[in-house]
Amino acid sequence: MVSFTTICTRLRSIANLKSMRPLLLAALLPLTAAAGGCKDASPRTASVADPQPGAVFATVGEAGDAAAEAIAFTMGTYVQIKAEAASQEQAERALQAALRELDRLSAIVDRFRPDSQVSLINSHAGDQSWVEVSPDIISMLQTARQVAEKSGGAFDPTIAPLVDLWGFVEAAGESGPESDGGQEAASHEGVGKVGPTHIRGHKPPAAASIAQLLPLVSYKDVEIDEAGGRVRLHRPGQALDLGGIAKGYGVHQVARILRQHGVIRALVDLGGNIYALGTKADGSPWRVGIQDPRDPGGIIAVVPVTDAALSTSGDYERYFEYDGVRYSHLLDPHTGWPARDVLSVTVITPDGALGDALSTAAFVLGRDRGLALLESLPDVEGIVVLPDFSVRITSGLAGKVEVVGRGRLDSGTTPAGGEEE
Repeated sequence: MVSFTTICTRLRSIANLKSMRPLLLAALLPLTAAAGGCKDASPRTASVADPQPGAVFATVGEAGDAAAEAIAFTMGTYVQIKAEAASQEQAERALQAALRELDRLSAIVDRFRPDSQVSLINSHAGDQSWVEVSPDIISMLQTARQVAEKSGGAFDPTIAPLVDLWGFVEAAGESGPESDGGQEAASHEGVGKVGPTHIRGHKPPAAASIAQLLPLVSYKDVEIDEAGGRVRLHRPGQALDLGGIAKGYGVHQVARILRQHGVIRALVDLGGNIYALGTKADGSPWRVGIQDPRDPGGIIAVVPVTDAALSTSGDYERYFEYDGVRYSHLLDPHTGWPARDVLSVTVITPDGALGDALSTAAFVLGRDRGLALLESLPDVEGIVVLPDFSVRITSGLAGKVEVVGRGRLDSGTTPAGGEEE
């Protein structure tokens, strides 16, 4: 793959293609694995002048092999895929198949789309009706339940009523909160966007309103009939929101399809959920940059990755500030309030859906319990950024993570290539 030596995770919601184009073009250029982060990229090969959403175009691979790149808007965010195969036609067919798969998943998981499977489940909540769903929904819900159980409910797919109360929702094709969503939060005068993820005009909902909805949040009320391929919600007013797992599932499916089409190596970025397929042309791992939570153009750590997904949950993804306090969309299902113990959590695992859900769960659990959860699971590694910009890592990453920029490795862990502090 030509353009990436380091990928910067961009957990941002982009308002429209016009504002996205500079970001997309920058992402197609080579990124340096240095403290300067993503700002100083410069091209090594010719780039497409103005790619359109859904476009698949040719490029040249690292080793001179045929490669293709794709940019599209799907699953409520932008996806960027670079794939290298034995022939140009093979690479392009692989990307087209991957984009079709993401569109298919978007159609079934979008809870604001009336005919989606998740929307149908929600519309029948509490009436004891079963809703037939695809194996994809079954798989996502089973993974969600697994993470919910292991995290003590820190991740919960029935969080939707609270997400709506806080106003952390977007209508299809819009950049801000839904006009009828968010109740108290979204009704505040001047609601809008300051930046890609910063919402203005919001204020926290009343504690009484949160308390009223808390009983509706319970992953144990999601009934799954795997044999029958159907799902239902136990109580009226409950609603699924698979936003915390669907993109991770999506990158995993994309990687599967790319492999089936004979792709040699690839990089996938679906709204900040990354999949690094294979290795670089020289056989070395991809180097992935973890975004500085307070600097959209900077990175705070770099980690080598091969055939794995990276999912990051951060308090900069979607948030508002009120009376000097930042409130992010990462809600604690037990309290109904945003979790605030860490700035971001990145999870590295072969299973994209698992990593996506675990990053949210670990964020909610906080610096100690969150890292302990990740440490307890096989084939799972994690990077936690604390409010003082110190970086904690799981033991499997000792000696592998390079902390850069304003970051510093938390005491008691081993820096890459160095001795324990």
